[in-house]
Amino acid sequence: MAGNKLKNVGSVSCGKLSTGSILNMAIGASVVIKAKSGRFLCGTGSGYLIIPTASLTDIMGWVVGTFEATSSSTAGGTSWDIETDLSKLFVMPACDDSAGAVTEAELLGAIGYTMDIQMVSTSYQYCDLGASAIDLLLGYGYIYEGSAAGQQYMIVKVTPKGQVYTTHSDV
Repeated sequence: MAGNKLKNVGSVSCGKLSTGSILNMAIGASVVIKAKSGRFLCGTGSGYLIIPTASLTDIMGWVVGTFEATSSSTAGGTSWDIETDLSKLFVMPACDDSAGAVTEAELLGAIGYTMDIQMVSTSYQYCDLGASAIDLLLGYGYIYEGSAAGQQYMIVKVTPKGQVYTTHSDV
């Protein structure tokens, strides 16, 4: 199959593929971040970052690292390093509308198309290849490790529609 497939990558670590602007930012109450998951966060209007929801879709950044953690039960009690340069490429697991595994052909077909974030089991962020109601992400490439759920990854960029611009500038 043609396309932007990464080969011989070994063990996949979800994360950003290039460097940018990292800020230490306050996190909302009880935010859960998993290692093999997307790590996008959005603002709440109260100064804290939380997991995107159906109504909160303005992405502020990506949690840096591969750690698993739950923020303090008090909003603002935890701060994490956040990649705020959303023009970069990010790797996250891929799924279909029912949070199931996707085929390599489906991954290839998603390159160049917009998709949304789906929360699987409330703690794992996946790139939903079957959803584009909000159009937060744009597919750039993929990693296919196998046919079982959790073995397919999309390389994505945040679309301008999903971005919130922070105080740094690339100009």
